[in-house]
Amino acid sequence: ILPGNRIEITELPIGVWTQTYKENVLEPLLHGTDKTKAILNDYKEYHTDTTVRFVISFTAGEFDRIRAEAGGFHRVFKLSSSISTSSMHAFDENLCLRRYDNVNVILREFYTLRLDFYVKRKSYLVGMLTAEAEYLDNQARFIVEKCNGTIVVENKKRKVIIEELLKRGYKPNPTREWQRLINPKFD
Repeated sequence: ILPGNRIEITELPIGVWTQTYKENVLEPLLHGTDKTKAILNDYKEYHTDTTVRFVISFTAGEFDRIRAEAGGFHRVFKLSSSISTSSMHAFDENLCLRRYDNVNVILREFYTLRLDFYVKRKSYLVGMLTAEAEYLDNQARFIVEKCNGTIVVENKKRKVIIEELLKRGYKPNPTREWQRLINPKFD
């Protein structure tokens, strides 16, 4: 609900396309039909390729009338739909298509699988962030040592500079090292 007796629709029922919704729901409410009068003053569309956004303004008195009704805006704008759960099929952990009787069976079966993947993802992110932190630590240490005059890189060959940095404990590239460790094909 927006100021000025307007509403904003940002979600449509599952399987309903934006253009279809506009033609079958909003246009009849804007222009009226043989059986119903027009209840909308205007609607504006502000969609992107991934989001839906209609801003709707009402004729005088209609906003308050619809808001007071049971089901109100959801009923008038057909914003809800039902989904049949009598035939649920999904791929199991072995990638075999299987029929499930209810949602709880699916949740119980996939809970441990998802938990394992959450643990794997966390360890991946921790490893990646640790490697990035080491890389940034090397950079900061180099800048400080360069500013203090501890390291001199001017008028030296690259090979000599690299050897000196390795002697001082700098790692060549911790991020790339870590990526090679987890995925040998990364080279």
